[in-house]
Amino acid sequence: MMVFHAIGMNYRHDGEFSIDRPAGSGDELLLVFKTEARVSLQGGEVTAPPDSALLYMEGYPQRYRANGKEYINHFIHMDCREEKEFLAGTGIPANEVLPLQDVSEAEELMRLISREEMSDSPYKEQYIDMLIKLLLLKIGDSFRMGKNGPCRRYSQLCSWGTAGRSIQQCRTLWLRFGAGEGGQLKPFALSEAVQRTIWRKLL
Repeated sequence: MMVFHAIGMNYRHDGEFSIDRPAGSGDELLLVFKTEARVSLQGGEVTAPPDSALLYMEGYPQRYRANGKEYINHFIHMDCREEKEFLAGTGIPANEVLPLQDVSEAEELMRLISREEMSDSPYKEQYIDMLIKLLLLKIGDSFRMGKNGPCRRYSQLCSWGTAGRSIQQCRTLWLRFGAGEGGQLKPFALSEAVQRTIWRKLL
């Protein structure tokens, strides 16, 4: 399971903003840059354009800063130690700036995660786990689509289990862990709001 720690959207800072964590933050960190930033990686300092992403793995140095008068980003802190196989299956290069073709669907999923964090549902942890996985899949697809053209990876990894054709009857999301038909399917019950949003935005 993806263990959720914290999320923030449209966090704004002035041009002096800088993060320097030599040993990382103690967990995985997904950043979506909304303004240009400078990021220090093993190969040196690079520019992260607006609407690019970066997935820091646990223990990797986190060094990034504003590159203009204002700095804005989204972020999500999470523990992915139990999901290394899933992460590898997304195809997201870790600790690397990833220009995205379209960030809107990823942002919608982050908004869903933020709302679900405030819910009282007994399935809250499962919902957030599922939404984080969808978020990472969409980040991976958006990166590859911008780099290599349309990608079918998302449809290979995810499929819907439905009892009928209506949205009201589509109550379970089946996530396939591993590529191809040999991957293991696991069901996740969906709230009505999540059903409608994911149906509309992702299918």
